[in-house]
Amino acid sequence: MIDLDSRGCGQRMGRYVLPPGDPCTCTGVRQGGHYHRYAPEMQGQDPPVYIDMLPEVTADVIGRWFKCTTGKVEETTHGIRITSEPTEPQADCQEILDAGQTSSGVYTILHAGQNMQVYCRMESGKGYIVFQKRFNGSVNFTRNWADYQDGFGELSGEFWLGNEKVRQLTSEGQWVLEIEAVYDDQFKSNDMTYRWPFRVEGDSYKLVVEGFTITDGLSFPSIETPHAFSTYDRDNDDSAEINCAEVEKGGWWFGQCKSPQDSWVNLNGEYSLLDHPDNADREYRGMKWDVPGNVIVVRSSQMELCRFTPRDCQDLHSFGIKGSGIYTIYPWKDTRRMKVYCDMDTEPNGWIVFQKRFDGSVNFTRNWTKYQDGFGELSGEFWLGNEKVRQLTSKGQWVLEIEAVYDDQLKSNKNMTYRWPFRVKGDNGWPFLSIDTPHAFSTYDKDNDDSAGINCAEVEGGGWWFGQCESPQDSWSNLNGEYSLLDHPDNADLEYRGMKWDVPGNVIVVRSSQMKLRRFTPRDCQRLYNFGVKSSGIYTIYSKWNYTNRMKVYCDMDTEPNGWIVFQKRFDGSVDFTRNWTEYRDGFGDLSGEFWLGNEKLRLLTSTNKWKLRVDLVDDQGTKKQIKVNKFSVKGNGYTLDRDSPDSDFPQFNQHKFSTYDKDQDEEQGEVVA
Repeated sequence: MIDLDSRGCGQRMGRYVLPPGDPCTCTGVRQGGHYHRYAPEMQGQDPPVYIDMLPEVTADVIGRWFKCTTGKVEETTHGIRITSEPTEPQADCQEILDAGQTSSGVYTILHAGQNMQVYCRMESGKGYIVFQKRFNGSVNFTRNWADYQDGFGELSGEFWLGNEKVRQLTSEGQWVLEIEAVYDDQFKSNDMTYRWPFRVEGDSYKLVVEGFTITDGLSFPSIETPHAFSTYDRDNDDSAEINCAEVEKGGWWFGQCKSPQDSWVNLNGEYSLLDHPDNADREYRGMKWDVPGNVIVVRSSQMELCRFTPRDCQDLHSFGIKGSGIYTIYPWKDTRRMKVYCDMDTEPNGWIVFQKRFDGSVNFTRNWTKYQDGFGELSGEFWLGNEKVRQLTSKGQWVLEIEAVYDDQLKSNKNMTYRWPFRVKGDNGWPFLSIDTPHAFSTYDKDNDDSAGINCAEVEGGGWWFGQCESPQDSWSNLNGEYSLLDHPDNADLEYRGMKWDVPGNVIVVRSSQMKLRRFTPRDCQRLYNFGVKSSGIYTIYSKWNYTNRMKVYCDMDTEPNGWIVFQKRFDGSVDFTRNWTEYRDGFGDLSGEFWLGNEKLRLLTSTNKWKLRVDLVDDQGTKKQIKVNKFSVKGNGYTLDRDSPDSDFPQFNQHKFSTYDKDQDEEQGEVVA
């Protein structure tokens, strides 16, 4: 009997039960409860081979799990047979891991029609292709161009896989480079791990690394300055008249030989530990890393790659890519890949920045097409593009964060941060300031604002979601206006133009701003509040069990502990609450006024986790009373109330079903109380 789970087959659960003898002679299979397949030679065997599991296991999968042959497994009308044809290898280590091989080791993969032997490191659900490994100095890494191109060493020991193989692998799809190293300093050994999206391209094997910034304190080639590979017999570095590979030894992506920004890292240099007598000039040769500003000697290293297609910055951060910078993401199947700037420092981490201003170097008074497509540089001031933001937010739930530093009359550099759930919809509109009054985007050549006869974008400058040009409710905030600080001589009419914000009722000049978005699927108002959404209002939340099942609710963010879902609200009698069963089941009224959320929504919400009930009452004299119940839920088709004892006066009913005038579920005999 073979337990599939113990063989590392992921979520697949089930067992093979085999007849006596060599399991590799088995050619028949029966899937219990569904259908039976027997090869003639297996009939009469007791017990037969069978599988009792879901989902269905195909013949190819069975062949891989048994590992009985390198032949090809085929299904026939009589069962399963194995031909002499070779089994097609997987495309990479991740596919090998997904097929059930959980042990690190040497495997054959198929890439571009060619078989390739690689070392796979299997860990934490990821299958990495190792292309460099060093740990004891047994292999000389001072090699010529041809050796580095083709690879050298043994996959079971120290080795370099080969530049051509790495180039072929990374020529398609998105890949992540991971570097693991142990290094010596004056006191102890330290571990370090870095991850970046990357690729190797061209005949000179240029290394292109995404997301790298010098401010990270990591000395490595960046996407803006990719370096070609150099060896002692092929000089591709940026140093005139000097071959860095001759000076520093090994083959590497050298820039300037003595530049800490791009050449104080070389994991293919000579192997020598810190206490080695020949290690005096370790700053200029040797196996080294800069951490940061201090050249240290590396004891062991692994460079490996893994296929990874991130949807957004959040995916990148969750994978272990922690540095803020420029990355390529693949948002949805029906959208193209796009380059974005990821803020990995603001918690929760992984924000896509779609607007950034800090010095006025980029003109934001642009036409419709420029705002649609985006402008500026992601490494400086920029607008990502309305079409990209619309595509990003077309699916799922997203949160907008605005960070700004502004000047006021008393204190400079005052910080503010706002967060709202949001989306961009249609060709030109999104609900920015209010879900009830969404505004379309306007530019000086496309007037979509609410002011008749006036184009607010012409009056106020920039492109924005304008309402009425002189209304503080919707147009006194414009982070894309002209850039001018408070003490600028041309800043007299700051109320009508400029980069500004209303905080509140007072127009202030903004010094710098970032507008960012991040995926967020809240299950309740409490999670919204904890995420940083602090304003009471109407929000969309999602069922725990089905994230496509969303509902709109009113969140009370002002009463502590913050984040209450309001399911009934009455204050002026404007809504009739004498309703039938269906209306109470589905809900009625308006979330911005008087309403009943709906019994079915209450049942769904309270079916998981523990919920508290709070009742706020105000009598005709204005006296307020609050009642709290520590345990509350609505159950079953009859919407039965289940609660703990309240902390103060509360009607002493419990385990009662809900009743309406057309559906009597009360305990009174012969009378419909509702």
